[in-house]
Amino acid sequence: MPFISVIITAHNRREFLLEAVNSALNQTLPRDEYEVIVAKNFSEYDNILKNLGVKTVFSNEQNQGADIVNALSYTEGDVICFLDDDDLWVPWKLEKVKEEFKEESLGYYRHALLAFRQGENINELIGKLKENDNEFIRNRFIDLSPVNSSSTCIKKDTLMKCISQLKR
Repeated sequence: MPFISVIITAHNRREFLLEAVNSALNQTLPRDEYEVIVAKNFSEYDNILKNLGVKTVFSNEQNQGADIVNALSYTEGDVICFLDDDDLWVPWKLEKVKEEFKEESLGYYRHALLAFRQGENINELIGKLKENDNEFIRNRFIDLSPVNSSSTCIKKDTLMKCISQLKR
C-alpha cells in the first residue's frame, strides 16, 4: 500500500497536464511508495494515464476543493500531496515529504516553491538546485502563502475532518 497519494486536479486545462503527471511519476521515491490520481473534467489522456499507472477520476465540479473531495475516495495513502495541472515538482519532492512525515505528530507540511519563467529550461533549473547554488536558490525560491496547492501535503485523516469545508 502506498504511503503517499498525489492528487492532481485539472479543470478545462489540458496543455500542461502530462508534464505535471510526469513530474509526479519521475520521483526518486520508489514508485510503490506513492500513487497518482488525476481529477479532471475531460476525457483526453485517459488511456495514456492508465498506461502510466495513474488513476483518473471524472470530476465536473467548479472548484478545486470539490475535485479533491471526489478524488479522495480513490486514495490509499496516509499522506495526501496536491499538484496543480500547471505546476511541476523537483524529482526528490516526495522523498522529502516522506522524510518529514516520519514525525508522526506532523499533520500538515508545506514548502517554498521555485518560480520559473516562460522559455526557461526546467532541467537547467533543477541542475542548479542539485548543485546547491545558494545565490540562485535565494533569488528564485518564493515562500508564498500557505494556500499554494502544489507545495501542500496533509495527513489524510486530518483532511477527512474538513470534507464539508473542502467541498465549498
